[in-house]
Amino acid sequence: MRSETRNKVCGLLIPLAALLCLEPMASASTVEGNISIVRMSKGTGASRARVSVLMPGTTSCSVKSWYAFEDADAGLGKLWFDALVMALNTGHQVSIIGTGTCDSFGVEQVAFIDVKPL
Repeated sequence: MRSETRNKVCGLLIPLAALLCLEPMASASTVEGNISIVRMSKGTGASRARVSVLMPGTTSCSVKSWYAFEDADAGLGKLWFDALVMALNTGHQVSIIGTGTCDSFGVEQVAFIDVKPL
């Protein structure tokens, strides 16, 4: 009976220890202002296009002031990209709300983008 209890306890402790070793998830950040840079690069994995945005302020991840999203060549990613370029060219302020998730580069991922009226 004792070995069964020990096996159950070990079975619970190993996954718990693994969770404690993971990098903690950041809390989602929001930055508002004028865009400093819109950087386009090759996406990772199946994504063909990645966009990174430099904003004044601080994000929740290790690479401060940058947000990024993948799939910038289609769907929502393309709409976001077009809106960011328009805002950069016209001086519109934007509000970027992050997901709180840091990608493998240490950049916070985008949840929402709001383009403010002039």
